[in-house]
Amino acid sequence: MKIAVLGAGAAGLAAGLSLRDRGTDVTVFDAAPRPGGKLASLRKDGFLLESAAIGLLDRHGDLAPLCARLKLELLAARPGARFVQRAGVVRKFGPGVFTLRELLGAARLPFTRRAPGPQETVLDYFQRRAGPAGAFVADAIQTGVYAGDPARLEMASAFPSLGQRARRPLSSFAGGLQELVDAFARELGPALRLNARVRAVSSDLQSGRASSLPQPRSAGTLPRGAGQPRDASAGSPGFMLSLDDGELHVDRIICALPAPAAAALFPALAPHLALFESAPLALVHFDIDGPGPQSFGLLAPGQPVPGLLFPSALWPGRAPAGRALVTAIVGSVRHPAAAALPDDALAALARGHLARTLHLEVQAPLHITRWPQAIPQPRPGHAQRLAALERALPAGVLLAGAWYRGVSVLDCLRQGRRAAEAIHAT
Repeated sequence: MKIAVLGAGAAGLAAGLSLRDRGTDVTVFDAAPRPGGKLASLRKDGFLLESAAIGLLDRHGDLAPLCARLKLELLAARPGARFVQRAGVVRKFGPGVFTLRELLGAARLPFTRRAPGPQETVLDYFQRRAGPAGAFVADAIQTGVYAGDPARLEMASAFPSLGQRARRPLSSFAGGLQELVDAFARELGPALRLNARVRAVSSDLQSGRASSLPQPRSAGTLPRGAGQPRDASAGSPGFMLSLDDGELHVDRIICALPAPAAAALFPALAPHLALFESAPLALVHFDIDGPGPQSFGLLAPGQPVPGLLFPSALWPGRAPAGRALVTAIVGSVRHPAAAALPDDALAALARGHLARTLHLEVQAPLHITRWPQAIPQPRPGHAQRLAALERALPAGVLLAGAWYRGVSVLDCLRQGRRAAEAIHAT
């Protein structure tokens, strides 16, 4: 059986390696010249800059076995306080952020139903459980993950592991998350094809090649992360991939592409995939003279600069001696135009935020990274839309990645691995 994995981001790399470890004939395709998707680490002027996530928080026990398989050594983050801006004032995130009335209202927490209701929003969930403090708690928590709007995120889909204690502290690697990407690429070897854009996907029926994908199934719900088994006796199709250098027949596909890219290859799925949205972000990295704040970062819910991160306070080797690194996160669902500002205006916005909130003066940025589709947003009804999408999948196609069941790096790795397990089991 020949498997194609489309996309070499975290989910695609994990799917490819899991299949390869099982002895399956698999190829991971990506149009980019490098694997990893958004994950990348850049060295510049003695600084180590991350292009997306800065670390890994393991809530499911996945990380240690993965690092053992890839021969990677984890580097735990140093302890660091988290700060939040509320009503223009910066405080350590904790009881001091809230009024006495809000703290008294939060006393209801042990007596409220913990599980979110169907389509319950992040805002409604925390208001139900924490009373008057709930609105700000909801906004602060989602800002650190989604840069979204708590009234427009489905709680059960956005935070399926909320309350589950992390197995390890926030972790990275001495060389940044690029080490993780490089290790996957090294293990995949020739099974990873870069600069390899898949131009089209068509069905390849036993009776002859078809010009379009099979009609979507009208009934039946896929298991989480799994596709329907191919029944060769019933004439289930394989697929023909059109590449720049020719065509390739495959039996199954794991599509680990962003929803817009997946829609371009699977037109029958486009109406479903068009319902999935994302938040735009830009990361602006600055050099600070001196040690810098000894903090994980600062959240500013609802602001055009919703977050500041201090990677050099967490791990060694992120900045030269006597210097510090700060990364400003600009944009969000509520401020999409901020992420699209020209470089000079974007840097000025971030510098002004640093000056107002932390009284830090910085010069020109070290680097700017832009992601027009940075973080997928699981809107209310996400679980239902996802189920409808999976019912519409052609037999033999599975989905994995941040647009579907979790946006963290470890969520994506887990989805890729589960998709591989499902295909291997059929």
